[in-house]
Amino acid sequence: MCHAGAKSGQGRSTVDQVTLLTQDIEDSFSAQKKAGAVFVDLTAADDAVWHRVLTCKLLRLLPDRHMVHMIMEMVGNRSFTLTTGNGKKEQVTTPQ
Repeated sequence: MCHAGAKSGQGRSTVDQVTLLTQDIEDSFSAQKKAGAVFVDLTAADDAVWHRVLTCKLLRLLPDRHMVHMIMEMVGNRSFTLTTGNGKKEQVTTPQ
């Protein structure tokens, strides 16, 4: 899982992110595995959103309950903990 935020100074451009995503997709295809991506723009997230309704809709759309949990953490708490493949954890805060 990869987080591609808009924080300045992280050294990754949009081209870098698209290249990484493309490589992940190609690697998954070569290994005959599934690949997926979720793009969430929280810059205009509304605090009045019905979290229960949103959760139900996401559970119908996304097969990965962990991804739904992460999205709901971002919407509800405006932050989440990202754990990378090598076990490194990073607290990520979304814009308000």
